[in-house]
Amino acid sequence: MSEPGSRADRCAGGHFSGTGAMPRFFFSRVRPEGSATDIVGEDVADGTLATERAREIARELVSSQLENGQAPSGWIEVEDEEHRPVFKLPLRAVSS
Repeated sequence: MSEPGSRADRCAGGHFSGTGAMPRFFFSRVRPEGSATDIVGEDVADGTLATERAREIARELVSSQLENGQAPSGWIEVEDEEHRPVFKLPLRAVSS
C-alpha cells in the first residue's frame, strides 16, 4: 500500500495525462550484478495497484532465485509515466 502523500498515492489520486487513459508505470528489476530496465511499462489504474503489481513481480523473481539456489537479492524500482522514481521494493520484503 502507498503511504499517504507519497508519489504512489498522488498517482492513485488520478493524475492522468488528460486523455482518460490509465497511468503507465515502469517496473525495472535491479540486482547487484546488473539490472533489467522496463522500457515498455504497464498501464495500471493507480499507485495502489502499481504496488500490488510490483509485489507480484517480486514474488516471481524470488521464486525463480530460490529455485536456482540463489538467495533473494535486489529490488523492483517503480517509475511513473514520466520515469520519475515512485518507490523501490526490496525482494527480501516478499521473501518471507
